Amino acid sequence: MRKMLLKLPICICVFLISLFIWSMLLNKGSTDLTVEMGQATFPVIHMEIGHEMVNALFGYENEMEGSYLRDTLTPLPENRSLPIVIDKMGTRMKALSYEVRSLDMKRLVESTEVYNYVDQGDRIEAILNIKDLISPNTEYLLKIIFTTEEGKVIYFYTRIITETEIHGEENIEYVKNFGEKTFDKSEAKELVTYLESNELGDNSTFSKVTIHSSFNQITWGELNPKKETRTEIKIKEMNPSIATIETSYIVSIDNEHFKEYFQVREYYRLRYTKERIYLLDFQRSMDQYFNPMSIDSFANNKIVLGITNPNKKIEENSSGNVIVFEQEGILYWYQNDQGNLARLYGFYDKENNDIRTLRQEFSYKVISIDETGNTRFLVYGYMGRGRREGRVGVAVYYYDANVNTIEEEVFLPYTRSYQLLKHNIEKLSYVNSQNELYLLLDGTIFKVDLNQKKYSTVVSSLVEGKFVISDENTMIAWQKGRNVEVIDLNSGNKLDITAKEEEWIVPLGFMNEDIIYGIAKDEERQKENPGVLSSPMYMVCIEDREGNILKTNKEEGIYITDAQINENAINLKRVRKDQDSGTYIPVQDAQIMNNVPEKMGKNKIHVAVSGDKEKIV
Repeated sequence: MRKMLLKLPICICVFLISLFIWSMLLNKGSTDLTVEMGQATFPVIHMEIGHEMVNALFGYENEMEGSYLRDTLTPLPENRSLPIVIDKMGTRMKALSYEVRSLDMKRLVESTEVYNYVDQGDRIEAILNIKDLISPNTEYLLKIIFTTEEGKVIYFYTRIITETEIHGEENIEYVKNFGEKTFDKSEAKELVTYLESNELGDNSTFSKVTIHSSFNQITWGELNPKKETRTEIKIKEMNPSIATIETSYIVSIDNEHFKEYFQVREYYRLRYTKERIYLLDFQRSMDQYFNPMSIDSFANNKIVLGITNPNKKIEENSSGNVIVFEQEGILYWYQNDQGNLARLYGFYDKENNDIRTLRQEFSYKVISIDETGNTRFLVYGYMGRGRREGRVGVAVYYYDANVNTIEEEVFLPYTRSYQLLKHNIEKLSYVNSQNELYLLLDGTIFKVDLNQKKYSTVVSSLVEGKFVISDENTMIAWQKGRNVEVIDLNSGNKLDITAKEEEWIVPLGFMNEDIIYGIAKDEERQKENPGVLSSPMYMVCIEDREGNILKTNKEEGIYITDAQINENAINLKRVRKDQDSGTYIPVQDAQIMNNVPEKMGKNKIHVAVSGDKEKIV
């Protein structure tokens, strides 16, 4: 086993990744292989609108379900000739082609080989002459197919639309100029007419600036930042009147010890008129890249993250002496009592810091941290480099704190968007003490045995709103006909809650690990008021995992239409049935209190004021 350890005064950076391919989920004929994360190799494609490079497209190793990839929209010129620029990033091209399909992917409109291109050495300039087979004012999916000299096929996706008055160049120019002028207070005076500075703006932090912030806040206060990268422009939506555009770039600030770097992301919503462009919304986030070598990053037994969103989630073991946190795409592990810091995962580093590795189309979820610091975590989304480059999926990693190595336990591929995957993972992703991983993927709950490298389906065809999951991800309940089925993911035990004749049981949620459900009668379901959120339930019950009823809520003539579950209480939305008209009339809500105290961690997020930087974390 090869190891690559970067020794720092107070930081151990671990880049050793043990990758395991297993036949049940990926390929036949599995092998064990331990390798270091390789460099990014895929090219990047930009669309050219006017004189601006926009909508950076990143390659996929396999064909995706393109109807779910809605990250960018590229407006076509009237002649439908779309200039593109391919940053080769060291690759050599053998062939280039494209397909135009309906958004649902069912209809192939065009499939064309591209010969009209010029190889400029480090990049290729090409023109895609889209045929006159697409309807105006209709979105289509454009799939660009790049084949390397070695025969590897890489896929790129964007939505396209042709519309005569979409004003793409004007909107892009507005966004670019707005962002540039914020760096010069004199030129930025022209922006005042677009701002809506008022009491809604928080002028105490640079981590979040909005259209309601003050002029001083919009123009960076006294930070004097310097742009380090070009502005990446991404068109999210655009029609003749409304445009939604996002931008991103990196800035730096000089301090007395180190140059500090920050990722900046901007959101613009514009309305175009013949007279002028109106700024409907503007948001800017600023997040500092954590530098473990900086003496400013540690102070008084605290880790200083700097300017960033304070709503961070930190994970810790039961004693609180080991914490794991993420900052700008890097997952860090910190041992309080020893002062050791390990870099667990991340796609960018000093040698790999281009647009591909800095892109954050992925997330982490920490599953467990034991008392010795051994950590299991998920990396899910688009993989920017390494063995999984260009794949979307879920990888489970295990960090062994004793030998400072990371092993990939399993990888599950996914062919839809990162945003959908994130929605699934945030709902359910849990590993129990038997090393069984439970995941929700598009209405199906899978159980993956991390020891045997096998998987099975727990339940499929789940419908949104018909199943509930506990906050700790340890319990799941779903509608099964008239009844409800509950499963304990730690023990694997199932509990069937059976409805009486002519009744229905509706899962509402969990309070800790106790299931909350309502009971509705057939006659009420048949006469359900369209304005009521759910079938009126005449009783709500709380039941533990052994099937013991802990609490009930029932009042004659009163029905529950919804249950809102907070950390320490259940709020019941109630109605009274008018016997004469048969309609439901809202009445005062009822509450069921939770007496179990909230778990409090030993490590906390603190916000402090630091001179020109204002609030830091």
